[in-house]
Amino acid sequence: MDGFGFVEDAEQAGTKFNDNSLPIAAHTQLTYCVWVFNLSEWTRWQDLKDFGRTGGAAVAFSDIDSLDPTLGFIEYLSSEDAKRAAKLLDKTELRGNIVRVKTQQQVGTQ
Repeated sequence: MDGFGFVEDAEQAGTKFNDNSLPIAAHTQLTYCVWVFNLSEWTRWQDLKDFGRTGGAAVAFSDIDSLDPTLGFIEYLSSEDAKRAAKLLDKTELRGNIVRVKTQQQVGTQ
């Protein structure tokens, strides 16, 4: 099978492609998250995404918590990218504040 395609309904795809030509996982983690603490009230998601890119990898997604605007997250496509970005970006300045950047695993162990 050459190329790729998009699947909107995995169950339907599983019945249409029952010859195993299209592998479908029940759940696949596609992104790896780092959490950013101590954001300035002036930080927007676009600032966060640009900041994440300075970590040396492509950013898949970023957002700021609507209930706590001092907290945001950045998603990367690989675990290695997320770990490298957390190491490079932790204790650096973003929009006037020194931020802390932690991987999902680091946050879960605190």
